[in-house]
Amino acid sequence: MSAPEDLSLIGFDNTVFAQFGYIDLSTIDTPRHDMGATAVNTLTARIEDTGRPTRPAQLAPRLIVRSTTVPHPGV
Repeated sequence: MSAPEDLSLIGFDNTVFAQFGYIDLSTIDTPRHDMGATAVNTLTARIEDTGRPTRPAQLAPRLIVRSTTVPHPGV
């Protein structure tokens, strides 16, 4: 079997190995900078006890298409 001819292959977290290995791996990229900023802001708000409720943050990942995936034949 080989990607993407026989199957599509996707990694997660967009590490440096995803783009610099012998496979140019498609991957899901997580917004690490935004995650850190959100964590700091949430922690600061709790320390300052501003009275505003904290709620779970929703940060959207993004798909980075490289050479291990192709569009579905039905698309």
